[in-house]
Amino acid sequence: MAASQEMTASQPTCRKHKAPLCLYCVEMEELACEGCREAYGRKKYRFWPSQEAAKEHKVVLTISREKLLKKVEGHEKARRVFTDMAKHLKGQAQQTEREMKDEFEKLHRFLREEQEARIAALKEEEERKSGMLKERIEKITKELPSILDTISTIEKELQAEDIAFLQNYKTTIDKTWRALQDQQSQPGASNFMTQLAELMKLPGQVHADTVQRMCKHTPHQEPELITGALIDVAKHLGNLKFRVWEKMQGAVQHTPVTLDPNTAAPCLSLSEGLTSMKFCTDNPQLPDNPERFTFGAEILGSQCFTSGKHQWDVEVGDNSNWAVGVAKQSVARKGRSVQPGRVRGVLALCFVNGTYQVKTTNLPIQWRLQRVRVELDRSSGNVTFSDPVRNRPVFNVDVHYTEPVFPYFRSSCKKHPLQVAPERVSVSVQAPTQEEQGLFPQMFNWYL
Repeated sequence: MAASQEMTASQPTCRKHKAPLCLYCVEMEELACEGCREAYGRKKYRFWPSQEAAKEHKVVLTISREKLLKKVEGHEKARRVFTDMAKHLKGQAQQTEREMKDEFEKLHRFLREEQEARIAALKEEEERKSGMLKERIEKITKELPSILDTISTIEKELQAEDIAFLQNYKTTIDKTWRALQDQQSQPGASNFMTQLAELMKLPGQVHADTVQRMCKHTPHQEPELITGALIDVAKHLGNLKFRVWEKMQGAVQHTPVTLDPNTAAPCLSLSEGLTSMKFCTDNPQLPDNPERFTFGAEILGSQCFTSGKHQWDVEVGDNSNWAVGVAKQSVARKGRSVQPGRVRGVLALCFVNGTYQVKTTNLPIQWRLQRVRVELDRSSGNVTFSDPVRNRPVFNVDVHYTEPVFPYFRSSCKKHPLQVAPERVSVSVQAPTQEEQGLFPQMFNWYL
């Protein structure tokens, strides 16, 4: 009795009815007493014994607590993933910066070597043509004093008395004709020289009118000026950047598809250029980001295809377990490996255990594929697999995806990689269209 009184004394009492709060009103979510139940009516409100209500509501909170614990677990997992992604992102940025610098250094090295080669060619032309001009200048400089001396002798003799003039005439005319002979190199001079040589054989037969006639019909004699003696500036500077860029194509490659490392399964190792993948057992620690395949040796290309026609070649070589094709953006990437050709969302040509398959169809290919070409036509929804080495079709299938599509690859061979083949790049020069040509006068008027 004392214990009951003590329990009653410890229970809170109703302010209105001064009775113990031994009930719980479900609708009002408050404690109540017997007087409250009589006052509010049993039909309008439900009253539960406090012990039963506490038990029921503890179950509700227990379930909610478990839900919150799972939420905490999810948050902790997400925080770990984000932390891993943040660390990986920093490493990615550093590695990408290093590789970017390496690639630019290769380009800089190519440009430096190309610059050195072209400057060397310019210097060689300068030295060669400078040497040629120097020889001509030295020759003329060497001949000029003799000519001037002959002119001086002639002028001196012309001022002499007739007897003295005639006494020295033979010596003077011989010297004069030798000087004329040394200078004859222009077109038409050969005929003059022939006539002059004949006259020199006939002493006493040379008359003034004969020499006057010969000189009149002979071109004015000057040292021959050569063409092409200056630097061929147009050869060195004309379209220089274009020709260097054109030559650079031999030093760089272009692949129509590059691999996306953020989608690569941890068991795949990628090349620096993101064009080759190989299965490896030493799996690096990678963040479990949403894009990444986590089980199979799978990866997507970085290019997203929503329209148009696209084509890429893959070097499969001696790889014994591979798949190449396309996958839609929503393809499953977590859990078990996506089986190409069997799970909706991936369409690929597979090679497993010496058998070629597309979907569940075994292909009766009698030769070993070394390279596979994938052709995607989004407008017609067609995917074609072929052998570009033998120029033979392999399989053609329609696939109608309404969402973006990505190149798909799988490689489970430990010995041999898969390699996206580079494509041939060509440069074509086109004349401007009539519309473009019409812009030139307008641009000219703007500058005026």
